[in-house]
Amino acid sequence: MNGPPLSSQERRILEEIEADLRTDRDLDSALSGMRMTLLRRARCAAQSWGRDPVVLRLLLILGSVGLLCLAIVVRASLVLVPAVLLWVVGVSVLLRRNARRRGNPER
Repeated sequence: MNGPPLSSQERRILEEIEADLRTDRDLDSALSGMRMTLLRRARCAAQSWGRDPVVLRLLLILGSVGLLCLAIVVRASLVLVPAVLLWVVGVSVLLRRNARRRGNPER
């Protein structure tokens, strides 16, 4: 906390407010629904990255190159499957986005 410390009276008032808030079940249920789960955080991050096509393309390229390098080092063709899936998903997302921009939502 920045600034001067709370006085004893201010601390007592704050403790009373916190105690009242802890007993409010409606507030507790409303706030518990707002918690960001790991999946929700990942979804929000993906949506914010997906809004910028340059970032999406860079992530697509970096992920694919990383997986291809891993396939070369490990010498296993099984690592090529995620690289191909990454390209397919990325290209389909970019194609859908371009179709929406052109006004053709059928893709």
